[in-house]
Amino acid sequence: MLKAGPRVVVGPNKYNDTYFGVTAAESLASAGALAAYNPGSGVISSGIEVGATYAHYDRWSIKRGAPRPRPKQGQGLVDCGARVG
Repeated sequence: MLKAGPRVVVGPNKYNDTYFGVTAAESLASAGALAAYNPGSGVISSGIEVGATYAHYDRWSIKRGAPRPRPKQGQGLVDCGARVG
């Protein structure tokens, strides 16, 4: 399965405040180098994403003579992708 398309990550207020906000105390501690900032909720990042998923159900073993169990449902998937932005 191949997939491609746009992607948008939206963060809630608490998340954005934690990772992107600057409190008044932090602003004072930086001697004014950083202004107090409350980002609120909103888009954290956006971009494009491409990826592929390959389902392999061959029986294989890395050890000669070892038992070769049959994969259970949901096993045997290889997923890879790339994101820009």
